[in-house]
Amino acid sequence: MKATPVKNNLLIVLLVFVLCFLSRLLFVNSNVFFFDGDEAIVALMGLDILDGNFPLYFYGQNYGLSIVEALLISVGILLFGTTMLAVKLPMLLLWSGAISLMALSFFKLSKQNKIATILFIAVMILSPTWLVWSMKARGGYLTSFFFASLVTFLLIQYQERLNAIIWLVIGLSLALVYEAQPIWLPCLLPVMAYFLLQQEGKLSEKVKSAGAFVLGAGIPLAAFAYVKSTIEVAWDTPKPNFVKRLELLGDLPDLLLKNLGGNYFLSTNYEPSNKSYATIFIVVFLALAALGIYRVVKERRLNLSSVFLLASMFSFSGFLVKSEPRYLLPFFGFALFTMVAVFTETENGNIRKGMLGASVILCLMGLAALPNFNKYSFVNMSLTEVDRQIKNDEAVMDKLIRKFKADGVKYVFTTNEFLQHQLNYMSNKELLVIGRKDRCRTPENVEAIMAAYPEHASEFAIIGYNFRYGYTGKIPLVDNKIFYIIRPDKQTLEQVGFFK
Repeated sequence: MKATPVKNNLLIVLLVFVLCFLSRLLFVNSNVFFFDGDEAIVALMGLDILDGNFPLYFYGQNYGLSIVEALLISVGILLFGTTMLAVKLPMLLLWSGAISLMALSFFKLSKQNKIATILFIAVMILSPTWLVWSMKARGGYLTSFFFASLVTFLLIQYQERLNAIIWLVIGLSLALVYEAQPIWLPCLLPVMAYFLLQQEGKLSEKVKSAGAFVLGAGIPLAAFAYVKSTIEVAWDTPKPNFVKRLELLGDLPDLLLKNLGGNYFLSTNYEPSNKSYATIFIVVFLALAALGIYRVVKERRLNLSSVFLLASMFSFSGFLVKSEPRYLLPFFGFALFTMVAVFTETENGNIRKGMLGASVILCLMGLAALPNFNKYSFVNMSLTEVDRQIKNDEAVMDKLIRKFKADGVKYVFTTNEFLQHQLNYMSNKELLVIGRKDRCRTPENVEAIMAAYPEHASEFAIIGYNFRYGYTGKIPLVDNKIFYIIRPDKQTLEQVGFFK
């Protein structure tokens, strides 16, 4: 393959960023743009960076490397204050960077076919699969996606001149993939093995490259292991459960449909499922996979399309950990790489035109699905039940914070574990909010607020999305959504579990 002109690469990157941002403008004023409690934790990490701290991992865990996302958000806070823009736009920037790397890889693979590159990458940008996740600061997911895209880009871009230096960078990138969110790691293994075996030069050069890769990955992984040993853990690392997953294997097709359709949760009646889009994508992928396998059997040699097909299948390893759509996120990207590789390898003009036509259909279906996400809403979980659909969350939070200030409230106990992080961030940490102690990711806040009660009881409040305790007084609501008890007595605090 010829080297790609720099001018063409810059135009592709610019086009990708424009498409990524334009496709998300529709949601800036919608509830898709609101952040959940876990995103608020990464936002708090960004605030802490501005205070001179340097948190590496998602609070309460020794996994989920989130420093890249937190650093970007800290810049967002400097520009936009403690707002949704400060959280969402930096994440969209990180996602767009990953998509740009994919686009450059597509351009190289397709032998600089501009139309094919634009269509295939537009499928990715307009897909319901990534619509919500492209703006989520979810503790390492976008970090891992970015560095997985970087690894693939380096392998494809420099395949004719791979050397120890590049493999050193690949090793470091793979370490970051693993530490941030390892669901992308299994997909990369067959791709890296293929390019290492295909690398030109003597066996000694390949050994040197492998050694550089081990060094590049090993040193940072050892450093991360040491750091993790010093972290107080509130949440255990998710582990594969092979027996349970085999029992639930029948759930995998439905899980994949939800993933491709853009569902964040397993099942809700207010998240768009877009099953028609997901079904069409799977049909196209299976047809191309069959074509790729046929070529391997016919030619009796391993080609790039079959390697990416294998990588796509390895993406299902996330199912071994948990039955949630987000654990299958890597599938979409590697499925697209499979399509691009098949497009490049086939010499049949009709098949190539058919693939481009299928891409156009998927783009149009993705565009048609975009407005569905204006109805998207985050489900807020409390200790007592799964709450009702909460709409316009940001306006409710703003109103609640203004009410706290007007009433002189500085310390808050919430029966909802996610509200604590959202309010701590949106108030710029002027409030001190805690929830369930056994699930609190900032234990220092628990100690501070518990110590403050004896002398500052008049500055306390209890909030949540519902109230099922033995409180007999009138319970005021903020915007008919969040109950609000100001200056609670000790008995009421005991009832909601503050002292437990």
